[in-house]
Amino acid sequence: MVYNRNARKELQVNLVRNTGLSNRVKEREMSEYRVVLATASNVAEAEKIADCLLNNKQAACINIFEKVRSRYWWEGKIEKTEEALMIIKTKRENIGKIIEIIKKEHSYAVPEIIALPIMEGNEDYLKWISKETK
Repeated sequence: MVYNRNARKELQVNLVRNTGLSNRVKEREMSEYRVVLATASNVAEAEKIADCLLNNKQAACINIFEKVRSRYWWEGKIEKTEEALMIIKTKRENIGKIIEIIKKEHSYAVPEIIALPIMEGNEDYLKWISKETK
């Protein structure tokens, strides 16, 4: 099957028209809000990174989960470690600075930093994210 961007966009437009989906769905396709997932070697490192992000107004809220079991390839072998997971709520425009801060403060050579768009959510919460970040 040949990939055709115009055909895909037309299909999306027709889907929105024919299913009665609101403009909010189309607007959220390019959502200004993001959830960033990042791991740290331990809770202390995650807290240091979280404090730096919050103090720089790059995130509105950061949840930290300790003892997340991670399995991954590193330098030709499978590693098994316990890490801390950060769930960072922010705006799309802050992603570059968040990556910069995490890489600077992180002990890993290649830290996990993955940004996902928020497609829907509590509008009051999303507005709060905007209010609390640069």
